[in-house]
Amino acid sequence: MLFSVEPCISIITFIEVFSNNKADSKEVNSLKKFSEMAKIYIVDHKIAFVTIELRKKYKIKLPDALIASTALFYDFILITRNISDFGKIVGLQTINPHDI
Repeated sequence: MLFSVEPCISIITFIEVFSNNKADSKEVNSLKKFSEMAKIYIVDHKIAFVTIELRKKYKIKLPDALIASTALFYDFILITRNISDFGKIVGLQTINPHDI
């Protein structure tokens, strides 16, 4: 699989994906291959401060705030099926991959 842009994921997304007990071994192997190609963004103090502001303003769960703050800080488009949790965040661009 080739990408025209480098895939990027938050470390929080990485943890959430691999914590899914419902994934079968084929899906886990595909996710491992993808994650090996992706740049994984960690949480540093800059992301933490954006996260704090998002949690105060939007009252969202910590994992969602961390993922959104990473996308906002780096000016990424967030690809997610869960548009409802992220849609209220001003300035955050989202795409539902099932709508493409």
